[in-house]
Amino acid sequence: MSLAERLHAPGPLYSGLMMIPDPSVASVPGNCGLDFVTVDAERGQYTPDALRACLAALKAGAIRRCCPNQVERRPRRPASA
Repeated sequence: MSLAERLHAPGPLYSGLMMIPDPSVASVPGNCGLDFVTVDAERGQYTPDALRACLAALKAGAIRRCCPNQVERRPRRPASA
């Protein structure tokens, strides 16, 4: 079942937040039945190679949809005076 189908289906969704840039750690949430995993590359110390390796480890498990291109960066608000 795709994530879109899971979002519309009744029942809870299970997710995880990954901040450790290690593919062996990424294999854990990828294989434990989560519906999706958020990879926190803003606060985690990810290099481009580590990010690619972690996304590959997630996709090798049950996490089939990785969408790094769909991250939307919003402009910062100007500092208030």
